[in-house]
Amino acid sequence: MLTTVQSTYDRTSVTSYADDSITGPFPVFYTLNLISNHRKTSVILLLNDAMSAEFTEILSSFNGMNQFVLIKILRQLEEDCIIKRVLEEDGGDYKVKYRLTYTGRRLIPIINELGSWGKEQRRHKALISI
Repeated sequence: MLTTVQSTYDRTSVTSYADDSITGPFPVFYTLNLISNHRKTSVILLLNDAMSAEFTEILSSFNGMNQFVLIKILRQLEEDCIIKRVLEEDGGDYKVKYRLTYTGRRLIPIINELGSWGKEQRRHKALISI
């Protein structure tokens, strides 16, 4: 389906194919929607560093985060195929841990690049305001 989108920034019109109504006509909207919540991004980065983590380990990494908020975030990330729950054996006991999927690992360079852009932009803004 062809859609024309009016840019509010530069007043131009862009015609493209709409993927779905939630994220708009641009695939980047879908990606940004996945990582727009800073807590989601923090969980993704934590799991990238830790390789896998239990719920309590993730919860203790975030000061003041409510367990119900974390449950919601983990469910959303799981529904979006960014993380998966795995059952790991630990000395005869089994523990549920969370791990990034292939899709989740592919987000890491994107998140890092956004972070680099943000740092550069912050420095640029600071230089301009001097």
